[in-house]
Amino acid sequence: MYAVKRSRVPFRGTTDRKEKLEEVRKMESLPHHPNCVRFYKAWEENQFLYIQLELCQTSLSEIAEQQHELPESLIWDYMIDLLLAIQHLHDNDLIHLDVKPENILLSMDGVCKLGDFGLVVNMREVIFSIFHFIIEL
Repeated sequence: MYAVKRSRVPFRGTTDRKEKLEEVRKMESLPHHPNCVRFYKAWEENQFLYIQLELCQTSLSEIAEQQHELPESLIWDYMIDLLLAIQHLHDNDLIHLDVKPENILLSMDGVCKLGDFGLVVNMREVIFSIFHFIIEL
């Protein structure tokens, strides 16, 4: 079983399509890690983008709404899983700019995973852009 994420609105033009496909490119290029939501494939249909992902049972946001007090040991387990995911991204020169409870998911087997890579920045590209900008000055 998988989760399929569909864009909320159809592509609003070539720029919007390009931005959404960039998110897919980032997910495709990221090596698999047990603490990152697994990407399987993406496709376009009737001007909508569909992304097939690992199915997770809930988000940290939903857990916090349902259970106001979590055991400290569970919080530490989630924190370690999340830090391992962030370390994996950093090891691949990526920075996730949208880490929040809604994007921290709990897998079907209870592993905490980081998801939603729409606001992931490739540091190599950022540094190259800055360097190129400085040279043009």
